[in-house]
Amino acid sequence: IAGEQTAEIYYVDIFNSNDPLQLGSDSVIGKFGEEINFNLDPVNLIKYYESQGYKLVSNSFTPGTKYGNSEENPDVNVFYVYFTHATKEDTTTVQVSQTINYKYDDGTTARPSNVQTITFTGTGLIDLTTG
Repeated sequence: IAGEQTAEIYYVDIFNSNDPLQLGSDSVIGKFGEEINFNLDPVNLIKYYESQGYKLVSNSFTPGTKYGNSEENPDVNVFYVYFTHATKEDTTTVQVSQTINYKYDDGTTARPSNVQTITFTGTGLIDLTTG
């Protein structure tokens, strides 16, 4: 029967898949068959990261999971929680006007002013993690 076991959980930002960023981790020791209880509750930590603008992608840890035998499978007690950056669409509209005045050399009006208005609209994404 397996003895003392170590469980690890890693919280990883995979927004930049070429350079994942470890946000945090936790490690606890217990016995084979006992329920894994991390120092920081993964459910609450996930909620915390979501409040910081992260979006949960996947979580391989389920509350109630018991220590497996790492002598048979070295990765049985290793868990990953992956996040990406939450985003929201943002539309910005700017209106610009120009007035063209037509004057003679003596300053009198040659013809009525011409007012031209242009509206620019841009749509983009706001990264809720970094702003």
